[in-house]
Amino acid sequence: MTGALTTVTIPPCPIPAATVVGARTYLVDRIVPECEILTLPARGHGGGTLSYGRAPLESLPQPAPSGRLKRLKPRGTLALSDTAVFDLRRNAPENWAHFLTNHLPLVFHVSAELGLEPEALHLVTPAATPRYILDAAEFFGLRLTASDAQLAGAGVAYNMDPWTTVRATRADWVAAPAARAAFARGRAAQPSGPLPRRAYLSRKSARALENEDEICALLAQRGFERVFAETLSAADQIALFQEAEAIVAIHGAALGPLLWRQPESPLAQLVELMPCGHMTDYYRGMCAQLGVGWIGVRGRLKPEYVTPAYDFNAPFKAFSQDDFEVDPASLTHALDLAGL
Repeated sequence: MTGALTTVTIPPCPIPAATVVGARTYLVDRIVPECEILTLPARGHGGGTLSYGRAPLESLPQPAPSGRLKRLKPRGTLALSDTAVFDLRRNAPENWAHFLTNHLPLVFHVSAELGLEPEALHLVTPAATPRYILDAAEFFGLRLTASDAQLAGAGVAYNMDPWTTVRATRADWVAAPAARAAFARGRAAQPSGPLPRRAYLSRKSARALENEDEICALLAQRGFERVFAETLSAADQIALFQEAEAIVAIHGAALGPLLWRQPESPLAQLVELMPCGHMTDYYRGMCAQLGVGWIGVRGRLKPEYVTPAYDFNAPFKAFSQDDFEVDPASLTHALDLAGL
């Protein structure tokens, strides 16, 4: 049986108004095409309740039903002698950004609240856990087992309601002493190679730019160097956000290390490129918490988006992974606004 858990209420954190620059259209002026400049209102970010405590490991948790890691298949029982096991298979991390920005902050915070040292922790994720998550755990000096087995032993129970509660407070959690120390040890143990001061984080598949060459040429004029995150080690991906002064990036998991930006980092500005089918304030809120400037650039609207965009009875998710085009004029305007 699970023992009594400590429950705390986490209020939403405020995120200020922000700007998104859209592609040129005739919807602003019917004679001369103009970029649409959208002002996103200030809003609350995250918030909810967090419960945690020491408890026996009991049932096999399931990932969220909407996730790509849809179901765990129990494969025997794994008896663990450790007393600080975090079973992360509920709301399991589907990519390393989820792990870096949701699970790791939670683990460091709860373990600190319970008086547990990081070296005593044992994390468990699904057997299909992507390699970069394993690399991230190694970077932070954390033991991680990828398994679909039922667990037996003593562990740490936790629950966030809703799961997005973490968004309100994760920047504070990763700034706590234990998390900072683990990050510093990882940087010292895995030094990075040379990295650009101005980086353009591109994507090779899913949500890639259809006019990549055009955008790369524009960014190169302003000193940006194209980087594909999947060609970098985990340590180099993390280091990029400590060493770059400005980043232009297509929205995606490659932005996960942003949360771990340290105060001494020169990173001052993120320009985030997003297709119309995947507009989100995920990293906008993170930038506000970290003191990093943020401007969004929305890609060109495709005809098939129009009808479902006005259907408010269903989520607008069908086009989330679409490749897209960014209007050079809108990106230029965003770079000018950012002073880059």
